[in-house]
Amino acid sequence: MAKSSSELRPSGTNVLTYSLVAVTGLGILGFAYLLFGQQMFVAISVCALVGGVGCAHYWLWGRSLTSELQREQAERREGVLRTD
Repeated sequence: MAKSSSELRPSGTNVLTYSLVAVTGLGILGFAYLLFGQQMFVAISVCALVGGVGCAHYWLWGRSLTSELQREQAERREGVLRTD
């Protein structure tokens, strides 16, 4: 049973949504460039730098704490099951 080509293609609403977001985003960036000039790029760079540091912090520290917490909770559950 082969699927028809219409079943294999993604729906057109996704393409429309992404296109509208891209056009709107570019319009906002263009308007901000007209208002603030080159300072807009500095602000975007600072935001990207802060976001990058936040991502690195999560990957290096937050994930290890999450796995440690899961391990402690599993040990606690095993301890509770043993005492009952």
